[in-house]
Amino acid sequence: MRVFQRGRPWNLVHDLRPLVGGRAVPVADTLAALIDGLYIRAALGPGAPDPDAAAGRVIDMADLLIGEVT
Repeated sequence: MRVFQRGRPWNLVHDLRPLVGGRAVPVADTLAALIDGLYIRAALGPGAPDPDAAAGRVIDMADLLIGEVT
């Protein structure tokens, strides 16, 4: 757990850099925070999690954040 918490998702930063340039780090941090929050809500919430809905929310947010550049 400690290694995971130490760093940001550098693979995501790397993949975002061509799309958002210098905003890759904050965009990656935002998406990682969203993923973490959805994971926690699914773990603590009642009923079965909906992975397709969670993935859709992350993709929608990525589209919004990337769209701010174009």
